[in-house]
This record gives sequence, structure tokens and C-alpha cells, in this order.
Amino acid sequence: MAEPKYAYPYSSQQGYYGPHPVMAPPHYVAPPPSRPSFVEAWFVNYPYL
Repeated sequence: MAEPKYAYPYSSQQGYYGPHPVMAPPHYVAPPPSRPSFVEAWFVNYPYL
């Protein structure tokens, strides 16, 4: 039996080249704990100077 004829070249081996699928938003990740600045650490360590 002859292969069906199409109006455009078609190959079943081609992958999907259309627009990218909609992706889920990234999971929320808490920011890393911040280190105190020099001035903040100074007043914590030496509050009475």
C-alpha cells in the first residue's frame, strides 16, 4: 500500500518544535539568613561604649 500524500513534508521522527509549554512557577525558597552588619554587631557586643 502506498504511503499517504500530504500537502507538506511530514515525518513522524520529528520532535516537537512548537512554543514552549507553560511552566509552573518556581517553588518558594526562603532567603539565606543575613549576617549582621559591622555597626549592628558592634552595638550588640559593646552596648555601653
